[in-house]
Amino acid sequence: GGAAVGPPRLQTVFGKENEEEIRALKADATRPLGSTARAFKAGDGMHMLPYPCIQEGKDRPVIDIPVRPAWTEDMGAESLNAREEKYFGDWLSDIYRAHARSELNYFEHNLEVWRQVWRTAFERADIVVMVLDARIPLFHFSQAVFNHVKTKLEKEVVIVMNKADIVPPASVQLWHDFFAAHCPGVRFVPFCVPKSGSAHVAQLPCVVELLDALKACSVTRAGKRLPAAPFFDHPREELAALTGDRDPEEFITVVLQGDPNMGKSSVINAVFGKKLVSSSATPGHTKHFQTLFWGRDVCFCDSPGIVCPKLGVPKPLQVLFGSYRIAQVREPYHVVRFIAEHCHPPLVDLLKLKTFRDKDAEPDEPWSPLNLCEAYARKRGFFRRGGRVDPTRAASRLLRDALSGFSGLALCFAPPGVNAAAVAAAAAVMAPVAAQWVRGGGDSEEEDDDEGEDGGSGSGVVAGVPLEASGDDDDDEDDGDEATTAAEAPPKAKVRNAFAALNSSGSESEDSEG
Repeated sequence: GGAAVGPPRLQTVFGKENEEEIRALKADATRPLGSTARAFKAGDGMHMLPYPCIQEGKDRPVIDIPVRPAWTEDMGAESLNAREEKYFGDWLSDIYRAHARSELNYFEHNLEVWRQVWRTAFERADIVVMVLDARIPLFHFSQAVFNHVKTKLEKEVVIVMNKADIVPPASVQLWHDFFAAHCPGVRFVPFCVPKSGSAHVAQLPCVVELLDALKACSVTRAGKRLPAAPFFDHPREELAALTGDRDPEEFITVVLQGDPNMGKSSVINAVFGKKLVSSSATPGHTKHFQTLFWGRDVCFCDSPGIVCPKLGVPKPLQVLFGSYRIAQVREPYHVVRFIAEHCHPPLVDLLKLKTFRDKDAEPDEPWSPLNLCEAYARKRGFFRRGGRVDPTRAASRLLRDALSGFSGLALCFAPPGVNAAAVAAAAAVMAPVAAQWVRGGGDSEEEDDDEGEDGGSGSGVVAGVPLEASGDDDDDEDDGDEATTAAEAPPKAKVRNAFAALNSSGSESEDSEG
C-alpha cells in the first residue's frame, strides 16, 4: 500500500527509508572505492560524465502526477478536501502497487504541497517556466509535468537552465541540442543568477533573454490565442498606480516550476533586479506560492519546489542536486562514494588528502568513503570531544560543496546517448570564446544559497531562441544541520561562466556560485 497522505504542514514529505538498506549502507562505508567512472573531456581541463539515469518515457514509463480532482464553486470546503484526500491517497497507493519502493525516487508525499502546485503551475499560470539545474537538466525535467502543461492545459512552456556558469560551455550547447529535439518549439534560456544586490541586474543578458522568450509566447484569452508581448509593453513605473483586486484576465501570470533547489526564487529576484523572494540551499525552502507584479500586466509567481515520482533514479543524485535535504541523510558515505567514483580529477587529489591519512594506516591501504572523510576531517579540523576525528561532519561538508559546486565538485553530466566525440566537437565549437569564460575566484563570495552570479553581456547565440531540431543572499541552513563557522567555509573556487560564453560582448562579469 501507499504512504499516508502528508500532514497539513507545508513541508516536504518523502517515503520512509528502508532500515535494512540503511544498515547495509553503513556497513559499506569501509569498502574500498571502485574505479573512477569514465568521463568525456570537455575542453580547458573540464569533464562531462555519461548520463547516469534511465530516460523517462523512453527506457521506463512516465509516472503520472496527481492533478486536482474536478470541483465546483458550490462544493463545500470539507467535501472538497475529502475528495482531494481520497484521490491523493489512491494515487500514492497505485504507485506503490505498480512499482517497488527500491525502483522509485524520493518524491513528494505531502498533499498540501501538491495543492500549492495545482493552484499555481496548473491553474493560475498562463506561461510555465521550468527551471532546471544546468549540471544535469534532464534529471530535474518532469516529463509528466511538461505533458500536462503543454498538452492537456495547452499552456506555453519556457525551459531555463539555471547555474549555467558552473558547467563546461560545451554542456550548454549539448543540452540545447537535446531539448531542441525533445521539446521542439520550446524556448531554452541558459541562466546564471546574479547577486540580487548587484547594480543593473535586470539588464543582464540572461534576464533580457528570459523576458524575450516570455514575450515570444502566446496566451489564451476568451478562447483565443494572443501574443504575450503586448502585456510587457507598459512601463513598469505604472505599477505604483495599481490598487485593489484585478481580474486575472487583465494580466498574464508567469509561474516558475521545478524541483527544490533549482534557484526559482533567485531567478525571480534577478528578473526584478532586487531581492523580493527568499531563497535558500534548503530543498523545499519555498512552500507557499508568492505573486509579484513585474509590470502593470505581468505577474510572476514563485511556486513550491516539488519532486515528481520517477523510476531508476540513483538516490545519491537526489542529495547531490538538492532534491533531498542533506540534513535528513542518515548515511552520507554512500553519497561520498558516488562523488569519489565520479570526480575528475580524483577526489583524493582534488582535496589534497594524502598527507592527512591516519598515521597508523598501511601505505597501500585503499581509500574508502569512511577513511576519505576521516582524512578530510583532519584537514578541515573537524573533531569530536576527546580529539577524535568527525568523519560525519566532513561528509556533510563534502555533500554541501558538491551541491553548491564549490571546491571543484561540480559534477556535470552529458545528455543521454552523447559520446566522447560529440562532447569534443561541442567543445571545439565553443573554443574560440572559451578564454572569455574563465574567471578567477579571488573575489568570489561563498553563500549557502542556490544563487549564482553572472555578468555576461551581448547578443545570445543560443539563449532565448526557439528550440528547433539541429544537426539570494539568504544563508539559511537546514534546521537539523550543524552551524557552519567561518573557519569551515569552503575554499574559493574558480568558476566558468557558460552563459557569458554564449553572450560575449565583453561586459564586466560578476562572480558566480552554484
